[in-house]
Amino acid sequence: MAIQLLESERIAILNGITPSELNDWRNSVLTHERLQQDSAEQLATDATDHFLEGWPMVGQKNWLSLLENRLPKFSTKEMSDSLKGLTNNQPNIWLIGHDSTVQPDHSELKNWLMEAEITLEENSLDPIEKTIDWSISSDMEGTIISTEQSAHQITTWTLGNGMTVHFKYSNQAPGKVYYSLVGKNGLNALSSEESIIARLALPAIGLSGLRNLDGTELQQWLGNHSITLTPYYNFFSRGISASSTSAEVDTLLNLLHVSLTEGSVSPKTWDSVKEQNENYLKAHLNSSSKNWLGIVDSALYLNDPALRTLELQELESITPNGIQNIYDTYFKGAQNYTLAIVGDVSLDKVRSEVLRAVATLAKSEHDSTPPSKTRNYPNPTSSVTLAVSGNGTQSASVVLRYSLSKTKAVQFTEVELALMASWVREELTLAIREKAGLTYNISAVLDGQTIFQDSYTLIISTNTDPANTKELIEEIDSTLTALLTIQPPVLKVQNWLDSMEADHKQALNAAEQQAAVISGAEIYGRKVAKSFEPLTVSNNFTPSFLTNALRGFLSKEAVRTQLTWLP
Repeated sequence: MAIQLLESERIAILNGITPSELNDWRNSVLTHERLQQDSAEQLATDATDHFLEGWPMVGQKNWLSLLENRLPKFSTKEMSDSLKGLTNNQPNIWLIGHDSTVQPDHSELKNWLMEAEITLEENSLDPIEKTIDWSISSDMEGTIISTEQSAHQITTWTLGNGMTVHFKYSNQAPGKVYYSLVGKNGLNALSSEESIIARLALPAIGLSGLRNLDGTELQQWLGNHSITLTPYYNFFSRGISASSTSAEVDTLLNLLHVSLTEGSVSPKTWDSVKEQNENYLKAHLNSSSKNWLGIVDSALYLNDPALRTLELQELESITPNGIQNIYDTYFKGAQNYTLAIVGDVSLDKVRSEVLRAVATLAKSEHDSTPPSKTRNYPNPTSSVTLAVSGNGTQSASVVLRYSLSKTKAVQFTEVELALMASWVREELTLAIREKAGLTYNISAVLDGQTIFQDSYTLIISTNTDPANTKELIEEIDSTLTALLTIQPPVLKVQNWLDSMEADHKQALNAAEQQAAVISGAEIYGRKVAKSFEPLTVSNNFTPSFLTNALRGFLSKEAVRTQLTWLP
């Protein structure tokens, strides 16, 4: 099977790159590079390459400019010819396995290769795409009730159908536009039965396609037109993220309208999705990770149906009608949605398209969920220590979680708690990796920033030799206890804050990320403008704040969960 897969890939290369594949690659490269900035490490690497190999020293800004100028000029023929030159010869195949693996003899290898032979296709072009009309019609007249200009050049429109739309101009990705649609409340607003259906509803509807295109044809059409369209439904929210060229912004918002009015599931597609998930669940029953996922489901997710592993009988109970009902009730129409549009397109153009394609969405009968009917993200209520075996590797995975109710941490800002995690990570790295040599890497992160999480959680995770598991956990505990008697140096705290702020700025440099931050601000309990402001600490902040914050996570009021996954 492995040889057949490799041969399939080699023949696919010889067949040539399709226009949609080239577009996808080009877009992914540019998206990645637009997020990058010059760093001291990268500049040092560039200088070394220049000195040793004569490679030109090109800063990130000039490098991006070169890519934006050159990549659009690449043709499928040019790329395919280059690849054929590299792969046209017969490949050498090396089989590498464990010492205990029985090695095939020459005749077996020859048979495998003959079975894997795949014939070159006559042409390498994408299939001819279907003609599709994305025009929309609505009985509603689109209206804007109010317009607000806020900080950071963000324009906000409140629409007559109750939706809120934010627009921010950005040429960070020239000729591109992004949107992020977010509806407050996701699986946390559904019953147990609805949660199970909703987890698979959007994948099934997405694979069913739109209008006269099935799922495969839709993805091909989107790729050929450099458009992305990704619906989602998670614990906290539901919505769509999408992008296109600036010239296609009208089509992009037409697709938003169609996605929120015409979604449906094909019974045939659902049968295929169900079969894939059945195969996964059956494999899960016999997998080495079954016991580990079992304790994660019970100890961390408290067996919440929105998060835990599904059961086969639950999958069997899902029907196309049930999926359609989830879409019609919780996804369709103008619900409690916030739409953020960011990109290289004019304010007037966006306003006219919003009036035409977004403000004309009919208001849903189910446009919000009362807070009394939502539930917070599950969090362990009592400390527990659990260990299972069967991870299939030669090392043990250790996860320590310290959860503290937000009511016990009101005196600290989230920035200060994140600084505490940075301090813990640095001190654990010094004690456990550098001094004790018990692990190669150890992380400490803070979780709990959404409004649907009633606790902050300090999560420490690492891997170690199974024989050192007990010693490692004891070393973590003793290091954390020792930190309660000291406070970090002022200079180090400032360095951590500077690093966090640099990461914050770099993330917000991307137009796509700006759209996500604006649309999701409510989920994190923030004002939109606040998300764009520099990270700060309290006016009376001192490094002792970090010591006191850690004291709360190690106190009896916190819940400690210790999970160990052994070979």
